Amino acid sequence: ETQRATYQPYATIMRCGTYSTGLWLSLFVGLMQVEKMAALSSSSSSKMLQAASTPDSSDVPALDDDPDQTAVQEQLGYIPTNYVRVSARNAHGAPVAIQTYPLQGGSRRRQTKAMESMPSSALVGAPFPTLYWLTDPAISKAIAELERHGHVTLIEKELEANPELQAQLLTCHEEYAADRWKSLTLPDQTLLNGSEPHSMPRIKYMLHDSGIAGIDMMKCRSLGAVKCLHTHYAHYRSTLDRRLEAEADSCTPRTLNPVGQYVHDRLMNDFENLVL
Repeated sequence: ETQRATYQPYATIMRCGTYSTGLWLSLFVGLMQVEKMAALSSSSSSKMLQAASTPDSSDVPALDDDPDQTAVQEQLGYIPTNYVRVSARNAHGAPVAIQTYPLQGGSRRRQTKAMESMPSSALVGAPFPTLYWLTDPAISKAIAELERHGHVTLIEKELEANPELQAQLLTCHEEYAADRWKSLTLPDQTLLNGSEPHSMPRIKYMLHDSGIAGIDMMKCRSLGAVKCLHTHYAHYRSTLDRRLEAEADSCTPRTLNPVGQYVHDRLMNDFENLVL
């Protein structure tokens, strides 16, 4: 039908014997130019639409053919700028959590906010206290359900009633802070140890002294306070994998996070089809 409609004007001209040859040629050339302009316009619009719907390649980090990065990108939709490695895997080998670098992390908005409140971050990058980041979307959703059903309060009550668990959690906070600081490069540690600019000590305190989920161990009212089950579980799973590595290498294993252990048990009991 499209071809028929396109060539119908030519057929009409051919049937009109009263037109002179010159007039016929003029009309034919005119129609050809109109069609050419329409085709160019359509092609230009198509390219503009494609450009508008295609993200800028500079916003998408290169994967370097790393299957772990590919998997993390599928889980999160992007690769965090401070991605280091996969720190925990599920039963099928897919990432559960990743280790991140303590600086230059978070969204652009977060980094901009950090620069406004802490000018020193312009020198070292925005602080990112979350050393282990939960990436598995199914597990994250399940933990959100636990939080929604009041399990944070239940865990805190259990911790308050058990001094041994409190001491275990405090050790986890201390080890978390130590591991975070050790993961920094020597040049970054040197910069953070300086006293200038004035906000540098604040950044150092966040990375050197805060515990899991950035909790302030010095100012925390209760050793049983819990801020984020996702972060505790990411630490638990990452520590669990490190314990296996430590046992294989005859090294001293890290302390298991009791909050993460609680979450793991609830996930196993309440979400039978969840791949852990």
